[in-house]
Amino acid sequence: MKRRHFLQLGGFALAGGLVRTPWLPTVARAVNGESAERGPILVVLVMQGGNDGLNTVVPYRDSVYYYHRPNLAVPRADVLPLTDDSGLHPALAPLTEFWDSGDLAVLRGVGYPNMNLSHFRSTDIVWSASGADRSVPSGWLARWLEGRYVGFPETLPAEPMALQQGFAAALPLQGELGVTGVVVDNPASFQALVGRTFTGEFEDLLGVDPGDELLRRVREIDAASFAYASAVSSAAETGANRVSYPHGHIGDQLATIARLVDGDLGTPVYLASLGSFDTHAAQPSAHRNLLASFANAVNAFFRDLKAMGRADDVVLLTVSEFGRRVHENASAGTDHGTAAPWFAIGRPVLGGVYGSAPDLETLDPAGNLLVEMDYREVYASFLRTWFGTPRDEVDRVLLGDYGELPIVTSHPSNPSDPEDPGDPEDPDDPGDPGDPEYPGDPGGPSEPLPPHITRVGIQSVSPNPGGRNRTVVFDLPAPAEVRLELFDARGRRLRTFLDASLPAGRHQQASDLGRLAEGLYFLRLVAGGETRTKTVVVR
Repeated sequence: MKRRHFLQLGGFALAGGLVRTPWLPTVARAVNGESAERGPILVVLVMQGGNDGLNTVVPYRDSVYYYHRPNLAVPRADVLPLTDDSGLHPALAPLTEFWDSGDLAVLRGVGYPNMNLSHFRSTDIVWSASGADRSVPSGWLARWLEGRYVGFPETLPAEPMALQQGFAAALPLQGELGVTGVVVDNPASFQALVGRTFTGEFEDLLGVDPGDELLRRVREIDAASFAYASAVSSAAETGANRVSYPHGHIGDQLATIARLVDGDLGTPVYLASLGSFDTHAAQPSAHRNLLASFANAVNAFFRDLKAMGRADDVVLLTVSEFGRRVHENASAGTDHGTAAPWFAIGRPVLGGVYGSAPDLETLDPAGNLLVEMDYREVYASFLRTWFGTPRDEVDRVLLGDYGELPIVTSHPSNPSDPEDPGDPEDPDDPGDPGDPEYPGDPGGPSEPLPPHITRVGIQSVSPNPGGRNRTVVFDLPAPAEVRLELFDARGRRLRTFLDASLPAGRHQQASDLGRLAEGLYFLRLVAGGETRTKTVVVR
């Protein structure tokens, strides 16, 4: 049995030699113990059960909200205003300091087409980056980690690729080649559990029979797991929390992550979880307590990171499999719904409200909110900008091109800023129009660039966010009939900027959006039988 097959069966990805690719930021400590450059870290916090988005980010000026929720609606006087139409539940008061400092992004209307309202199925969809019509047996984070650590699982990283706490779902870290991380609630317990079974190096020689080969793999796992536990435990012992965390499951999880970050564990992805958001009955008190636990723990977490000098290295993203219905039920609760807001928090986050307020009078046939923002667009934003992952790799991981949102900055350890000077490792990203090497002509299409143009793509929309005047740069690998159109969140076509036959090459199109309300819009490029979209933010 090959090592890869054994790891797939065993479900354990452990320590080994660190493998680097040209675009991989330095995130792991060197094997010889020397400190390494600190890289970007993503903490994904799962609100399990389907968080009620309307009582989290409250449309407090919408009378329809209060009509459908006579008992559950958050009183207008209690809402913590963010904008003229939306505010936070009062239990989220500890997050207001992030809003005031520009470190909180509210992503409204997140979901996917034809949302499935089963906890299990929708959770699988959100973790696999698939759709309602497709089942994928691997997780998007796992696929990204497998691409990041080339050689996995034959060659394994020196430190964990990912650590998962608080929930036991296998799909998030289940890759196409094996399992890309482990569950670690308590580093000391993990070390003790593995250490009790470790007997040191084996001295007897094994033969070449199939049974000997299998035993050899077992021994490799035994030795590797002990080293892996040691790396986690060592980081936990080296690191220290500088602040007190609220008692409870989510506080304990974030405190553990902060200690490991402070201990310079070279892990780029952490998963945490807060459960019980399936509030079918007695929602007001239960939901208030959940939001308070979340907000207090997150506040402590980022105060801790700031005190240890790591606030620039970590961003946190909340995820929930779906939202809740617009109207309350007879049990003082809400039933399974569709779109809901997600949060992105951290100093590198470009704060603000992304997306328009939910339209409570225009619902889908089942009476649920319309989806405004595809959840894969959120993932793409962090992979592409925060981690500096090449565009083609992001498309592979997310099983398609979903565009990006301007919600986070690039980490300094990335090889280059993917939106400004161009990524030297990415031939599709030569730079912005201001680059002196940029071949475009503001008055029209550029000369063809066959060496650089390999696919249809929207390279940039600038400025974004911005006002009515934008410049769109796009690529054509071959001559094509081209349409460039703007749609609103409901799928209504608002503008057609271009409808023409164009040659291969890089093209630049000046586009006047007109007077549009603030919010998210979608630019669609149709060329050569292919479609590309990009989100446009109007402010």
